Amino acid sequence: MQYNDITFYLGIKDKEMKIIDQCYKVVDGRMAKIIKIQRNQVETPCPYCGKKTKRVHDYRNQKIKHTKLCDYDTYIIYRKRRYVCMGCNKRFYEPNSVTPKYGKLSSHLKLKILQLLKKKVSMTDIGDITNVSTSTVLRTLKSLQEFVSNHRTLPEVICMDEFRSVKNVGNYSFIMGDPTEGKIIDILPNRFKKDLLSYFRKIDIKERRKVKYVIMDAWTTYRDVAKAVFPNAIIIADRFHYIRQIYWAFNAIRIKVQDQLYKTNRRIYNIMKKNWKALIAYSKNLNGKQPFYSRQYKRYVTVFDIIDDCLQASDELAHAYALKEQFYDIVHTSTYETIETDLTNYSQTLVDSGLPEYNGVITAFTNWKQEIINSFIINEHVDRDDNENYYYTNGYIEGLNNFIKVIKRVAFGYRNFDNFKTRILYIHNNKNKNRKMKKIV
Repeated sequence: MQYNDITFYLGIKDKEMKIIDQCYKVVDGRMAKIIKIQRNQVETPCPYCGKKTKRVHDYRNQKIKHTKLCDYDTYIIYRKRRYVCMGCNKRFYEPNSVTPKYGKLSSHLKLKILQLLKKKVSMTDIGDITNVSTSTVLRTLKSLQEFVSNHRTLPEVICMDEFRSVKNVGNYSFIMGDPTEGKIIDILPNRFKKDLLSYFRKIDIKERRKVKYVIMDAWTTYRDVAKAVFPNAIIIADRFHYIRQIYWAFNAIRIKVQDQLYKTNRRIYNIMKKNWKALIAYSKNLNGKQPFYSRQYKRYVTVFDIIDDCLQASDELAHAYALKEQFYDIVHTSTYETIETDLTNYSQTLVDSGLPEYNGVITAFTNWKQEIINSFIINEHVDRDDNENYYYTNGYIEGLNNFIKVIKRVAFGYRNFDNFKTRILYIHNNKNKNRKMKKIV
């Protein structure tokens, strides 16, 4: 490897920098490559008075840790000059791009650490890859905090949610995102009402007035906060969260009926137990025309044959199934102009059914009626190239939960909230990929 090649792999772009020596030496019990560099002597302006000088006061050797070369730990010995100004008699070191003034790591090595921090890799592994301590990686991460923190600007559309956080701040931390741009806006240690109000009220009212839509799950605290701090915002209940209320109610009845059939009709019990996913699914999303061979039936059947057999075994299950299908029809066919009437009529139908499992659904639909109605507003921020309707949902921020779990898992957990927050923001917001809001129904 020639000296010019080594300069290239060292990431040194300064044309005045040259390699004067190289050797191999045992450092910390491991064979390492030692490269000695020096900058050509050139006229250098004094940082104090601006007068140029070439007069050298003395030389000092600075040991700098670098990224590996050819699988060897690499150290740079930088023989740096200290000039003396003939104008003001001040001493100063020559400028260089290899490392900061008192740095022990090369700029190239720091860049490598920053690149690895963008990936889903533990900080211990980053330290092993770059031959630095975990503490060094941690300090590099902490240096990013001011760059990834919120700049107190808000988009027109905001998603609110929570995720399981570190133990020293409580069970859940608050996360806020921009679903249109696919960016996390900020993360707060907890989701307490007083802390959320205090946080948002520190943001300029002009920014808060820009917010048009706030999407959330059925958490009353979020609704109270949004009403208090976003005067122009329409609050939207996430579709997934109120649709699953119907799913939970129907599934509770399905399990109850299934347990009853265990003693009275073991055949249907086994069929229902194996095909429960077909029962809870929206029938129009099922492929009911394609027959398949069933070992339970010992013949070819369709999924609708199975559903019919299960429903015939219990009038209560059949009634609950019809209620579930009716609501799915409403979700797929109603518009913003018709949903209020449809929802009111459906809620009365649930009351008339007399099924206690739907009491929670009735309460939720009553308490969150307007927010559910608002979820049928067409999303004006989606570039539509078809005739389908796209609605405002919390799908983007909900999808981040798995992403956060992965970060926590590869690190074997975090003890410091600020470090955890910084890592999440640094990885996610630096993906640099264009995305569009997806349809979620």
